[in-house]
Amino acid sequence: MDILAILGAVALALLIFFIIQTLITVQSTLKKLDVVLMEAEIKLRKLDSFMNTVENISEITEKETEKLKNNYTCKKHNCSDSMDSEELASWLVSSIKLGINIFKRR
Repeated sequence: MDILAILGAVALALLIFFIIQTLITVQSTLKKLDVVLMEAEIKLRKLDSFMNTVENISEITEKETEKLKNNYTCKKHNCSDSMDSEELASWLVSSIKLGINIFKRR
């Protein structure tokens, strides 16, 4: 009877040992996952900032494109409200420089 009690206690101790080892492994895995998730969050914040920049550039480009469209329509119908070629060239050069700077940073 004493042998069965000792074997039962040893089996319980082994079971508790393996449960504790499993919990320690799970804890270290969760710590690593936490680090990965924090890095992902930081990268997503940077991406959000980049997307806001692209959205702002898109809005500016849309407005300038609408001006160009109106300019073309006015020239087609001989209107007096038109953008001169110097302003158009300046806008195109600044757009190209802005695009190059964005893609250099990425």
